[in-house]
Amino acid sequence: MLPTWPRSSWHRAPPLRPDAGVIYRGGLVLRGLMAGLLFWVSIQFPHSTWNHAWMVAAGLALVDGVAALIVLRRPEGIPRMIPYTVVADGAIGWGVAWVYSQSPHTLVPGLLTLYTHEILTYYPNRRGAVCAGLYIIVTNSLLGIVPGVHTAPLWPWSVVVYWTVLDALIWGAFLMPLHFPLRPRAVALLTEREREIYYLLVAGWSTPQIAESLHIDAGTVRSHIAHIHHKLGRSHL
Repeated sequence: MLPTWPRSSWHRAPPLRPDAGVIYRGGLVLRGLMAGLLFWVSIQFPHSTWNHAWMVAAGLALVDGVAALIVLRRPEGIPRMIPYTVVADGAIGWGVAWVYSQSPHTLVPGLLTLYTHEILTYYPNRRGAVCAGLYIIVTNSLLGIVPGVHTAPLWPWSVVVYWTVLDALIWGAFLMPLHFPLRPRAVALLTEREREIYYLLVAGWSTPQIAESLHIDAGTVRSHIAHIHHKLGRSHL
């Protein structure tokens, strides 16, 4: 069951997790390794890729290198870079899937689940879960509509359905470890401040981190948490 967050959370997402900077740097390393893998695929499987597929890998390596330089010079700007990175990675993910899926027998679409994992890592909430699911459906569907280099459309719909279902199963596996709030009506009873603290607790923030982020005393945070326990029960934190 997916969580149901208040309507306002679609417009104002909870703050990023406190270790987002570490995760972002790790993501840069993974994207660099992905660029190397794509170079290798371009050389080893030329008939399954676009003739100039190596250019996509080079572009990914270039973007990754620029982002790494920015992070080294201005590490405090990581929180502002994350939303743009997530959007850019979504576009790059679809481009990679098209370029490296010129054969229906390709396994590259399985890499799309890496992007859904990225979304859920930065945004472990209902909006992140829904966006990740929609990305899987839309991206695979487009691969059944957009023409390929050798075929039009790129994939038969049987392949589209296969990859959509497979990616959705992996997406569901990513969702299972996340502790989503499952009582939206009860959450609606919380005050605005209590909801802010509740979402941060669900995301794994500690009491000192919440106090620092919201600029309030740790004792005040503990008092709010006690009220949240009273309204929702301890099983939902």
